[in-house]
Amino acid sequence: MRKKTIIYEGLGFPVKLINVPIRKEMGEEVLDIDKLLTTVLRFLIFKPNPLTGNQLKFIRKFLEMTTSDFAQAFGVTHPTVLRWEKGTKAINPTAEFCIRLYALQSVQNQDLQKLCSEITVEHLAATESELDLPIEIDEETLLMAG
Repeated sequence: MRKKTIIYEGLGFPVKLINVPIRKEMGEEVLDIDKLLTTVLRFLIFKPNPLTGNQLKFIRKFLEMTTSDFAQAFGVTHPTVLRWEKGTKAINPTAEFCIRLYALQSVQNQDLQKLCSEITVEHLAATESELDLPIEIDEETLLMAG
């Protein structure tokens, strides 16, 4: 198994994988996709600036929710969720905080206090230029996913 740094775009937004273990399987380079997805979700939950539409869509799909179910869970309409995901409407910071709490509850309750103390609504009102910064995941972060 070797380590490699790559930009992975398969989630709808860039994820920079730094020195993560890559192995060959049937001639293809692969990594543990379940660990990657869980690690990305954790990163997005604690991301100190607003989620992009594609990142919100990733969270919804990770939670295995339809747009209608997602809308109902957060007290908005189905078209509102679609506009959030397309990036044509900004996510209300309070709704985004609730979405992050919901996602956090789905992966691990012990991190709830950390989220509440580190991420404030003011963090979620960042500028457009801060939205599309690549997520960086190194080997240590990936291994923490379990």
